[in-house]
Amino acid sequence: ILLLGIGGGVHGGPNLTDTIILANVNVRNNKTTLISIPRDLWVPDLKSRINEAYADGESKKKGGGLIEAEAAIQKITGQNIDYGIRVDFSGFVKAVDILGGIDVNVQNSFDDDEYPISGKEDDPCGKSSEELQGLATISAELQVSELSCRYKHINFDKGIQHMTGETTLEFVRSRHAEGAEGSDFARSRRQEVVIKAIKDKALSLNVLFSPSKIIGLYNALQESIDTNIKEDEFDDFIRLFQ
Repeated sequence: ILLLGIGGGVHGGPNLTDTIILANVNVRNNKTTLISIPRDLWVPDLKSRINEAYADGESKKKGGGLIEAEAAIQKITGQNIDYGIRVDFSGFVKAVDILGGIDVNVQNSFDDDEYPISGKEDDPCGKSSEELQGLATISAELQVSELSCRYKHINFDKGIQHMTGETTLEFVRSRHAEGAEGSDFARSRRQEVVIKAIKDKALSLNVLFSPSKIIGLYNALQESIDTNIKEDEFDDFIRLFQ
């Protein structure tokens, strides 16, 4: 099962996959293995990074994103992909909040001074159009300094932290932390930690053992989800999750 996360909405590159995880479900021994795919992995067939596959497919036709992303990941991993699920940022935040927040085991403390503020992606920060054109030619680091109103500082301390949906999104999305937590590999590990925390919270609320609760959660998030799982297959997936 291919799990994809996109910005959606007004985010820059709304259909670029910020998160790419292949979940291998072994029904014989009740084990699930999560394999994170680096978003910057170059794919010669696409002549682009892997995080552009979904966006490219969607630009060609509605529903083509999952087809192209699955085909690309299948070729990279050699694994047959049966299903795909794509969730955008707003759906992710809503899902965590519907669960009442989650308890996340933060393994390393970190600070990020360049976390993008939603809705301020194109804020001129008081600069004129001529000044903004000039900034386009300078380094990304200097651009952040000159357009600081677009970013905020976030901090996470090591240990168990109770997080709302928005805080969880910041935790899994952070890309510019100081030190080791600033790498995409560290971000992938954080995403897997959060998936486990969501699973644990859903189990504690008996969500995964209540078809009505799962359907209710899906209905609340439907506008934020793209999947090739058919509705008449939901019962099979509920049994699989249990």
